[in-house]
Amino acid sequence: MKFAEQLCERTGFVYDPDAYLYYKEIDGYQFAMSFYSSQFYLMSCVCLDGAVPQAKQIKKDVKENDEVKKAIKDVSVQGYRTVYIIKPAFSQAKLIENICKAIRFVPAYYREKGYQNCCEYCGKVMDTGIYKFGNAARFLCDDDYRTMSEKVFTAMAEAEQVEGSVLAGSVGAFLGSLIGAAAIVLFGQLGFVSVLSGVIMGVCALRGYELLGKKMNVAGVIISCLIMVAMCYFANRLDWSIAVARALEWNIADAFMQCEDVCRYSEVIGSYYASLAQILLFTLLGALPQALSAIRTRKNETIVSVISAAKKGVEE
Repeated sequence: MKFAEQLCERTGFVYDPDAYLYYKEIDGYQFAMSFYSSQFYLMSCVCLDGAVPQAKQIKKDVKENDEVKKAIKDVSVQGYRTVYIIKPAFSQAKLIENICKAIRFVPAYYREKGYQNCCEYCGKVMDTGIYKFGNAARFLCDDDYRTMSEKVFTAMAEAEQVEGSVLAGSVGAFLGSLIGAAAIVLFGQLGFVSVLSGVIMGVCALRGYELLGKKMNVAGVIISCLIMVAMCYFANRLDWSIAVARALEWNIADAFMQCEDVCRYSEVIGSYYASLAQILLFTLLGALPQALSAIRTRKNETIVSVISAAKKGVEE
């Protein structure tokens, strides 16, 4: 049985595979669970006599509970949103047990302390639904759901009207790649090729394109990658040219112009191209996740979905 099925069977939560979210109403409180960066999070939105939850008190009460402190790693309170970080475990069975302990504790704790289910934004005590905006789950009343949806759709329309500049984006990618090239040369002078330099190259070039070009798309990724390849060649040649200039007591310009000839004559041309291949590989490893993230983030920002509508609110 898959983990999601086991968890739902034990807890009664419903799993939405499209939103990667578990959700359930328990004793009038809306709960959602998500898995991110190898960590499980149990989320809810409550208030106490109209005020935001008392973070210090909740953390204190969790730590003083001998059973639940072994299941809840930490508690984070942001406005009306309270997030319980579940302790990781070496086995799925133990992790599910930790989640179950947290689920048993939190609703009972809310009832005991007088917390009430409320809207994440306005803080009003009322029926709320769980809605997905981009990658974030929101606990909202009908009015705030509609308001946020309208803002997202307005932003989408405005974004579509923005005409990205390929020329400005290319300049931005070039300027960003200069930072990456500097990192490659710096690490090279220290005597090693680092994957970190590839990450710097990928992040800076793509961010540079997006900042000046105003719009990241597939064409922007391709242009940025071509610039990165050229910059990797330049940085590798400059790195070796510095070594040649030191060995032959040449100036950098002359060493750069004749770098490959010197390497070929010295029978180290294989190492020269191996170094270039390493740099290109590390840059690819650094740039690919950044490129996918840039496109995915822009797409996810426009995704709005109803996970569990308020009882008296929006129809699913």
